Amino acid sequence: MKKTLLLISAFALFALSAAELKVDFNAASPWKTMRNHSHRVKFETKEFKGKKATVVTLANEVKTGDTAFCLATDFFSVKDKKIVKVKFSFLAAKGMQDFKGGGYWNNSVRFYDSAKKEILPEAHIILPPATGAYQEVTQEFHVPAKAVTALLHFGFDNPNITKNNIFAITDVVITY
Repeated sequence: MKKTLLLISAFALFALSAAELKVDFNAASPWKTMRNHSHRVKFETKEFKGKKATVVTLANEVKTGDTAFCLATDFFSVKDKKIVKVKFSFLAAKGMQDFKGGGYWNNSVRFYDSAKKEILPEAHIILPPATGAYQEVTQEFHVPAKAVTALLHFGFDNPNITKNNIFAITDVVITY
């Protein structure tokens, strides 16, 4: 009985101390940063296959090539936190996989110290191969001891966005 009460108390303490950040897909600009290489993609936040999502498509069907892109949240505080949990749904054209890139062009949680210097390596978010339908992903990351803030990045350099290869992201919730 004592053990059960201690576990319940510990859980309640964690639940009360946890913060949550939801990307607001009803906002005019749900992302703090939206970048793309050579302006080859466009970002639209709209209803897409039954969900309000940010959809990344080819900006001009004539221009092909490198379509590296990045969507990023604003900074959020992780001081004295142990875990960051990221939950979201994504949709990509069936057959798209790997979703890799470097620099700005990757899926990751990035942690920063009090001097606003990034703590490397960033915590990579692994996306499963795309099915052509929304897929829910949840991943947890340990917060580095010196981390004060963090931000969430979505994006990739490979595979390229094409006329048939699209990417959509929705239901993004960060618990920390």
